[in-house]
Amino acid sequence: MSRITLSVLVPIYNVEKYLSECLQSIAKQPIEDMEVLCINDGSTDGSKQIIEGFVQKDSRFILVDKENSGYGNSLNIGLEQCCGEYVSIVESDDIVAENALYDLLMIALESRVDVVKGNYSIYNSETGQNDVYENLWQEQYGLKISVSDHPELFFTAPSIWSAIYKKRFLDENEIRFLNTPGASYQDTSFAFKIWASAASAYFMKRAIILYRQNNADSSSNESKKVFNIFSEVEEMKRFISNRNNMDLFPILVKTKFISYRFTLHRLVKDEKIKFLTKVYEELKSDFYCGFLDHRYWDDYEWSLVHSIIFGFDRFCEAVLQEFDISDYNLLKQLKTIHPVYIYGSSLDIIHNLTEYLVAAGVHIDGIIGLELGINHAMEASIIPLISIGESDPDGLMLISSDDMEVPRLTEKLRAMNRYNELVIHCIQQRHVDWW
Repeated sequence: MSRITLSVLVPIYNVEKYLSECLQSIAKQPIEDMEVLCINDGSTDGSKQIIEGFVQKDSRFILVDKENSGYGNSLNIGLEQCCGEYVSIVESDDIVAENALYDLLMIALESRVDVVKGNYSIYNSETGQNDVYENLWQEQYGLKISVSDHPELFFTAPSIWSAIYKKRFLDENEIRFLNTPGASYQDTSFAFKIWASAASAYFMKRAIILYRQNNADSSSNESKKVFNIFSEVEEMKRFISNRNNMDLFPILVKTKFISYRFTLHRLVKDEKIKFLTKVYEELKSDFYCGFLDHRYWDDYEWSLVHSIIFGFDRFCEAVLQEFDISDYNLLKQLKTIHPVYIYGSSLDIIHNLTEYLVAAGVHIDGIIGLELGINHAMEASIIPLISIGESDPDGLMLISSDDMEVPRLTEKLRAMNRYNELVIHCIQQRHVDWW
């Protein structure tokens, strides 16, 4: 058998609507010594027939047919069966950018790093949205780096499908997925294990994957599975405990905090307190064990986590008042609106709001900073800076500010004769805003 340099693992379950487009984007990658393991997890639609069509046309494609056991188990089977020197994971409803896997592989073969990772695009085939999300914006592109010098890597979105990994590195460190049913959060512990074990990495600025946002059947749209995040956190604890790497526990606490913030937005109101009670118990234990390290937290996060630990009842009351309409439903509505602008007076608030909305798949057409310093600081943003006069009068403007600033900002818009032409949605920095 000829040498395989890259194994592409595609876990597949009932995704016939998007599967051909996904597999075709892989087939177009100019890599002859590549194998594509299409792992059919007991699909009941036409997915298996689509895979068989690619197997017949392209010898690089392999069907791995199995009974339904979930995303994690499917990928673990793929990791055991694949033969490549490097491994990539592609979600079956996403699209691989032109030559993206080839570019990752060439860098990996030249640099010999454990991980080569790029950014990705937020993609919606129904609206035409295709925005690059610069997940690695804090990192240095085009350089081989030592992972131990960059703890911030743990705090980026997992996006395990925008990278390739050295197979021997995965095997030697026993990096596998948690075998939980279905497809929910298994990428969380996998990504943590990668950064906890990797010695070296290389980052590309280009978008590797078009990450589809309009698949209603995607696991990211299933709120009932969000409590699986606690199993992923336990798996992360087990992984570093088995290696006696106590130095990573403060990083783990910050990592899970980020995941918990994201997860809460996907819960209906009745489930929020149950979820937060579990979060409170964990954070209180982490605090008294000395695992909260201020080095890894910004001031707002540091204040927020202490509000949970030392004022839990008031915090829960504020959460229930704040989320009469869940952020999850609000975000779904925002994804259907174009154009959308962010307008505000605080650099930190603008940056946090922009990062949060883009990661959630909301298309932001422009940032309007009230102060000159904000415009200067946001020049590196991938979202264009525009003046108030350049905005579409029919657009939705998100005002990012605190309670006292909102009247001043709306008065400024009214003075510009823009207020009555714009739909204003005030996102105010209250006590629990980003929960």
